Order: sequence, then C-alpha cells, then structure tokens
Amino acid sequence: MIESTNTIITISSMIIAILAVIIGPWLSARAQRKAMLGQMRQQWINDLRKLIAKLLSESDFLCVLKSDNRQLENDGVPIVRSMTLIEDQISLMLNHNEPDHCALMVAMHTLAIAALKGDGKKCEKLNSEVMKQSVNILKTEWEVVKKR
Repeated sequence: MIESTNTIITISSMIIAILAVIIGPWLSARAQRKAMLGQMRQQWINDLRKLIAKLLSESDFLCVLKSDNRQLENDGVPIVRSMTLIEDQISLMLNHNEPDHCALMVAMHTLAIAALKGDGKKCEKLNSEVMKQSVNILKTEWEVVKKR
C-alpha cells in the first residue's frame, strides 16, 4: 500500500513537472506578447495625438494666412505640404474599416480644404469636429490599453 502511494506521488510529481516545463514558457510568452502589444498601442496613441495636434495647428495657421489674403508663395507652400504629409500619415495609422476612423479622415480632409480656402468659420467648426473625432478614437484606444 505504501509502495503504491509512493509510486502515485512520484508519477504525479513527474506529470506536474512536465506540465510546468511545457505550460510555463507558453504562459510567459503570452504575457510578454500582451505587454508588448499594450506598449505598441500606447506608442500608436501618442504618435497619433502628436500628428493630430500638428494638423490642427497647421490648418489654423493656413486658414489665418488665407483669410488675410496673403500669398501662399512665401509662407503657405511649406504649410500645405506639411498638412498633406500629416494628413496622409494619420490616414495610414487609422483603420479604414472603423466608422469613427473614417469620420476623422473625412473631417481632416474637409478641414484641409477649408483652410486652403481661408474660410475661418468653417475652419473653426471643422477644427472642433476633428478634435471631437480624435478624442473619441484616442479614448476608445486608451480603454483597450487599460484593459490589458
């Protein structure tokens, strides 16, 4: 009886040791992957926030230039190029299958057009729309990061 109990304990210990060797690294890799995805998503949020702030700043400046009937040749061309680049960078960062991401892209593009025309009232309205859409997206993504 004692001998069979010792055998059962020995076999159980071996099974547990084998499971620990197999399952331990898998659990560790899974935890590491989750942590890495969280860090990557946090970096994405920070990068997106900076680009949106730049776009809003550039569009405000361009709108002021155009509304004062200034020539774009001196001050505006670099701003237009910068806005186009920023808008494209943001678009590449967004998911084109998400309705709120698409709404942000439309608002950004419409803002860029209004800024080129120097339509101050429209720029102000669209600036608020871009800000609202951005805050919604950033908040949603931040909630995902917090859950991990």
